Amino acid sequence: LSTEAEEATLSSQQKSEFLAHMSHDIRAPLNNVLAAIKLMLDGTDSPQESKEMLDIALKNCMQLNDMLETILDFSRHK
Repeated sequence: LSTEAEEATLSSQQKSEFLAHMSHDIRAPLNNVLAAIKLMLDGTDSPQESKEMLDIALKNCMQLNDMLETILDFSRHK
């Protein structure tokens, strides 16, 4: 392959790897938020459990927000 073709192939592989990692890193906290909300909607046994579920959802939403801000900052500086 030519150098341009090799670079294009490498770039495509790197993009695919990046997207796979980002997909996982975004889905993990999002799934935690969804699970916490579902548990809240299904009913909890105590106000303390409700608070714990809300804390989990908030923590994971903040993590997602920070991650997306980092991605946006990175893309602006390229």
